[in-house]
Amino acid sequence: MKKLFIYLLFILIFFLVGGISFYVGQLYKTYKIGNEDASISRNQEKYSLLAKRIFLENPNDALISFTPLRKQLHDYVDPFGEDFAFYFEYLPTGVSIGINEKLEFTPLSLIKIPLAITYYYIPSRKGISIDQTVTIKKEDIDSNFGSLWKKGVGYQIDMEEAVRLALVESDNTAALVLGHNLPLEIYQEVYLGLDIPITDDAKLLRLSTKQYSSILKALYFSSILDWADSNKILNYLIESKLDNGLRSGVDSNIKVAHKVGMLAEELYQDCGIIYFPQRPYLLCMFSKSNEKVAYEKMHNVSKMVFDFVSTANHIR
Repeated sequence: MKKLFIYLLFILIFFLVGGISFYVGQLYKTYKIGNEDASISRNQEKYSLLAKRIFLENPNDALISFTPLRKQLHDYVDPFGEDFAFYFEYLPTGVSIGINEKLEFTPLSLIKIPLAITYYYIPSRKGISIDQTVTIKKEDIDSNFGSLWKKGVGYQIDMEEAVRLALVESDNTAALVLGHNLPLEIYQEVYLGLDIPITDDAKLLRLSTKQYSSILKALYFSSILDWADSNKILNYLIESKLDNGLRSGVDSNIKVAHKVGMLAEELYQDCGIIYFPQRPYLLCMFSKSNEKVAYEKMHNVSKMVFDFVSTANHIR
């Protein structure tokens, strides 16, 4: 009888200990998952312009059939021939649509983004300090776009401010200040990292809309800079004051990080990331035409894409 009692007591203790261990394990698992979720949430909030998939191991992306949009875009764009090109990519899944997307063009002011990337790349990835305050020289002055040139030769400017002006106001003088004060070999290293062909003269550089998308995706997925610097550049692009093209086809409450380029009455460009909730996408366009025609085409393509992405499926 005593042995039976001891045996039953042993079984009771075994299950009691096991139950407590299981309960503690579940509490720990819940606590750990809760902490991970909270950490992910904090990072997504802090770096809200970066891809959510870089914070999550198992993203659950929405599935959308883009066949109707593909047909609609071809019907509209095909008659323009090689005077218009675009590349669209749905960022949650990588599905893309392009027309003349491999046709090359001179990227004009779009090269200001790689300049900004180089500025942040040098200290963060190379561990090299750079002068934060520089003096504007004669070779920096360009009055074609922006107002920094009015400050004149000898004006001292903070390099961070030059980055902001180059991206927000597309200021040419600010871009030249950056270009003349950043090591050429590291600038070329950044170009290689962005999968952009290197040329000795930036004016000879030619890219397609699909190639240029790699620059925006490098920021979105934070693949060349750290989270903070990638997010900072995208924030500057959201502040862009030029909104006649891509931006005009998107609802005003949606964030758009984009960069424009233009050669008056000849070539107009607009490339950016549209942050529609849960359905962000990339759109890059160029038009060989006068300003009115270019912005009309860009507006229409941008609106077609936005209207489709914002209403499609939910979920089919």
